[in-house]
Amino acid sequence: MSNNFDENEAGGMAARMGQNASEEDVKNVEQNMDKMNRGPLAEVWDKVVTLWDAFKDPKTPVSPKAIIIGALIYMVCPVDLIPDLIPILGLTDDAAVILMVYKQF
Repeated sequence: MSNNFDENEAGGMAARMGQNASEEDVKNVEQNMDKMNRGPLAEVWDKVVTLWDAFKDPKTPVSPKAIIIGALIYMVCPVDLIPDLIPILGLTDDAAVILMVYKQF
């Protein structure tokens, strides 16, 4: 995984996205998640699915859910720290955020 970006900044963006997540954001994740199973994200796809399952689980506390959905929103958002339109690199930051959040839980 390349560290050509600021992981703390990416993590902060994901955290803010999670704190401000709406039902529309959750629906957007659900509708677009499978499209993201490519490039660097394909390498960590099992972790993406695990995070999504944890988010949907009613036993998962609210605070971790906010962090998880923030990472997933960050993943499906085309405009983040490294825009997804940049081949390969655009998904590297998304994969790093997923790994960072997965390791927290």
